Amino acid sequence: MRHWGWIISLWWTLFLVVPAPANDVTVHAAVDRTTLAPGESIELRVTIQGGDGKVDISGLPDFKVYSQGTRTNVRIVNNQSSREMTHAFVLIPQRQGKLTIPALAVTVDGQLFHTQPIEVNITAEAGNKDDAREVWVDVSLSDPQPYLGQQI
Repeated sequence: MRHWGWIISLWWTLFLVVPAPANDVTVHAAVDRTTLAPGESIELRVTIQGGDGKVDISGLPDFKVYSQGTRTNVRIVNNQSSREMTHAFVLIPQRQGKLTIPALAVTVDGQLFHTQPIEVNITAEAGNKDDAREVWVDVSLSDPQPYLGQQI
């Protein structure tokens, strides 16, 4: 009788680990903004719904690319499971003008998917000239030797 609990746990584990069929997989790319000034960065998120995958970012010669990690979200509602994986990247443009993030190749369970291209505009000037004022900040502590947790 004690073995039934173990068998049921194993069955549920196998049920939840079964990957979604490949035809239920979708990929999507999005950026946090499409207009930026030189020296600024944008965040690119590639979301894979229905599976685990790898994103090929080798086709981005106009950007320096820094990986910000991967997030996985698994939801179970009414015995139906769904999986979403998001790869995050920081992109720093290497030139001005209209740049295109091309359709990125995403490999999921041996199948190749592509995101849609995204256009971004890198302006010639860094923001509004009225906002380009120098700011001076002078900071001092109310207690030069505060204790842990003390407000200063």
